[in-house]
Amino acid sequence: MGQGDRYALWPGAFIDGLFSITDELLVSLWREMVTKGKVRRLFYNGNVTDEASWIAWIKSSGNYPLLVVDKFSQRVVCVTWINNVADGAALIHFCILGLPRPEIGKAVLRYWSDVDVLYVLVGFIPETNREAVKYAKRIGFKESGYVPSMCNMVYKGSRVGAVITTYQTRNKEA
Repeated sequence: MGQGDRYALWPGAFIDGLFSITDELLVSLWREMVTKGKVRRLFYNGNVTDEASWIAWIKSSGNYPLLVVDKFSQRVVCVTWINNVADGAALIHFCILGLPRPEIGKAVLRYWSDVDVLYVLVGFIPETNREAVKYAKRIGFKESGYVPSMCNMVYKGSRVGAVITTYQTRNKEA
């Protein structure tokens, strides 16, 4: 099995009124994010703080989650989603739960690149999260700008600038 075959992608969506990712799995993922110290970096503005708010938030209208499963270990290695979709653009978010392998992010980008209505994926990364900026560049994002004081770092009691990263899903003609 090649690296391209290593990861399976599992989208979250409501189908006949049921969410395609169980609450049990969402709770397990939340607990793993907490244990690995990811929550305060991912939800730095304090909008998601516990299991209940996580489940309600990830299932809310306008969030399009995608889980990346390592076929070898049969574990979820990344929780990612897009939101704020408008006029061909979407904000994208990643939470890597293991080693930040570029193949994980590239699999996610291939998935979203196949969505015909998406032209560009945008990340707003707190300037203090240099690891995330570096990972975004490794998987193909371009550093496209900076917005001062954009990120409200609730847990630190301060605001920091956002590094804007962009990924063009493909050269599409309007």
